[in-house]
Amino acid sequence: MAGKPEGTVQDQQGNAISGATVLLTDHTTGATVTLYTDETLTTTKANPLTTDNRGYWEAYMQSGTYDRTITYKGDVLVRDYIEVGEFDVGNVDSIQFNVLGTEPTAERTLYWGEDDKTLNIVEDNGVIRQIGQEVGFRGVNKTGSQIDDGTPVYITGATGSRPEITPSDANIDGVSGVATTDIANNATAQVTKFGIVRGIDTSPWAEGTTLYLSETAGQLTSTAPGIDADVVEVGEVLYQHANNGEILVDIRSFKGVFNSLKLTPTSSDPTSPIEGMMWYNNTDNRFYGRNDTETLVIGTVVGAAELYVSDGSTAQSIPSGATATKLTGFTTGRDAGTGAVDEDVANDQITLNKNGWYEVTVTLSLKCGTANTEADFEVYLDGVAQQNIHVDRKFANNDVGAMSMSGFVEVTGAPDNIDVRCKHDGGSAVNFTMQSCNMRASYLGT
Repeated sequence: MAGKPEGTVQDQQGNAISGATVLLTDHTTGATVTLYTDETLTTTKANPLTTDNRGYWEAYMQSGTYDRTITYKGDVLVRDYIEVGEFDVGNVDSIQFNVLGTEPTAERTLYWGEDDKTLNIVEDNGVIRQIGQEVGFRGVNKTGSQIDDGTPVYITGATGSRPEITPSDANIDGVSGVATTDIANNATAQVTKFGIVRGIDTSPWAEGTTLYLSETAGQLTSTAPGIDADVVEVGEVLYQHANNGEILVDIRSFKGVFNSLKLTPTSSDPTSPIEGMMWYNNTDNRFYGRNDTETLVIGTVVGAAELYVSDGSTAQSIPSGATATKLTGFTTGRDAGTGAVDEDVANDQITLNKNGWYEVTVTLSLKCGTANTEADFEVYLDGVAQQNIHVDRKFANNDVGAMSMSGFVEVTGAPDNIDVRCKHDGGSAVNFTMQSCNMRASYLGT
């Protein structure tokens, strides 16, 4: 068991003594004992110790009883013994963590993560979990080969009270999470169900890209699978990089009637449709579904539209006050269907052309230029705030916040426009830079 003796050497006037030596020896044998730099007792340090300019000294060592001799310029200042035991902070009301310049890597270390504004804990394999911002489980790899970091996996069984995991694909029923580190065969490691997975290759995809479960086992793709596979959104790309890429894992599986909103168009019907299957044939612009005996026409597609931004280069100044300001700078748009919804890049909005219900989804990744700014982002329909589609975020300086919001709006006097607006609590204007953004509206009907 490890303990940490420490102290400060001072003169009679209370001034720190720098350069004093502190020798620790075994209380029974008198032998000089081994000291270490950290609680894992891995890296040794010199004994005797030397006090710093504050007169401070510290070390880690095995628990026990030790003699302590402190000398300065040949004079013995202290000769006594100390009891070194396990750490025990007792009962406390609160703990304030320091902001570290270098993040620790030792397993079982708890510290404050300034980038994510939460406590981090270092797990095995160098995995760092953001407490309160990640949900996951520990899975064991029994596939016979390594599961790479960033691989989508699903649970196939259990071994020794741990779920067994294997790479998933869109032809298998669902995905349980994404591996957060390389997992060797027979090894156990962390799998993320919700949260940010870092240090993977995201170079093929722009920031803000939605990633789907591929029909190839263990792969992610930016293209939704075909009609014979499940459509599973695994998450969104937050940072595009070959080695240090980041994705926000937020698994959403689209099945049954809701799968119609995510279907990839096909010019031919499935060769062997099964009960419960749906598809969209773009030859006649119709949805089809299969019951237990026959294929049925469901309806005619009426459309969806999206706006994108992914350059992350243009800052927008949002003035202070209670009035919300429209987010601008969308660079790309896309329409799908027969015209119920149109993207309007020039005016940073989507036009809803038919009366009825729409599903609206917004994914944002923004950088705030002013520290401690608390901002509210909300969808507006024809200039009216939709309070059921909003998200709040408090930013640190140059903090990148990844957010998403979704909900439903009803249009009764088409055409109407939707956009995203922001207001904040700052006393002056604040600059926001959209790293990536996606706004989508899909018509559901009346």
